[in-house]
Amino acid sequence: MAIGLNHGFLYLLMARTRLGRKVADGIEGFRRYLSVTEEERLGLYPPSGRRVVNC
Repeated sequence: MAIGLNHGFLYLLMARTRLGRKVADGIEGFRRYLSVTEEERLGLYPPSGRRVVNC
């Protein structure tokens, strides 16, 4: 029985608090924003290891 209680409380301890969830959502939103806005800009640069020479 003690093992079952330990597993139950472990699940509860791993759950985020309201503040933790709010911060995690903000970070995820910022990641999405960067992936959308920087994708076009990064496409302008040549792939790494390849140089573009303007003559």
